Amino acid sequence: MRIKIIQNIIDILRHKKKLNINFNPYIKGINNKIVFKTSKNDVVKNILDKNLTISGNNNTIIFISDNVKFPKGLKLNIVGDYNYVEIHKPNFKETLIGIFNNDNRFILEETCQICNGATFSLASGGSINIEKNCEIGNYSLWVVVNGDYKTKHKLHIGEGTHIAKDAIIRTSDGECLLDFDTNMPISEPQDIYIGKHCWITSRCTILKGSYIPDNSIIGANSLVNKKFTEEYTLIAGTPAKVIKKNVKWIKGGYGYNMSKYENQI
Repeated sequence: MRIKIIQNIIDILRHKKKLNINFNPYIKGINNKIVFKTSKNDVVKNILDKNLTISGNNNTIIFISDNVKFPKGLKLNIVGDYNYVEIHKPNFKETLIGIFNNDNRFILEETCQICNGATFSLASGGSINIEKNCEIGNYSLWVVVNGDYKTKHKLHIGEGTHIAKDAIIRTSDGECLLDFDTNMPISEPQDIYIGKHCWITSRCTILKGSYIPDNSIIGANSLVNKKFTEEYTLIAGTPAKVIKKNVKWIKGGYGYNMSKYENQI
């Protein structure tokens, strides 16, 4: 270890290596940028925070926020190159974003409440795009988005969608299925689309290839693993199917909304 340190010093003195005067023990690599887009200007900042670790090159992290500090309640770990993270008005508690390999994209627009206890994992060209005013603050959200060796796969969650506690969303399997005769992998990752103003209730699992239209409701403990096409439907079961059509959801319990309804008639 000492020999390596001494050799590094010799290489720097001989101009074989460039001295990094902004040395940050938590960020290793070149051309990694942390940018705060404030209401006045853009601030490029070298953050010294153990909750932000980067090992790779040409990664970009953008916080759209007037608070020019790494957000409390967030742990961000990047291992790879050319990854892009964009977070609008950060509001986190006990949340982890892990990004591995290259060319991943994570975009989180302003949420309507704190993002509490979520884990996001991206790898190999995965993409997560969560539009504004989503409610992802109910504890224990687990999201895994992986690309494969030739295709970048993505998760899209539309504006105003509400995801309740203990949800699992995965564009890929944890392990790989093989054809018995040929040994060919047959469990390719697939995109997931969740539309605008959807309600994903407690303990739901959304698997690869799922398509959930705008204004859908996914019943508790459901497993969604295919494409649905009709809006304003209640989808539930394992595997999920359409249970009821021509329904919509609104925030607040039955009693509160019934009293509003009775006052209107």
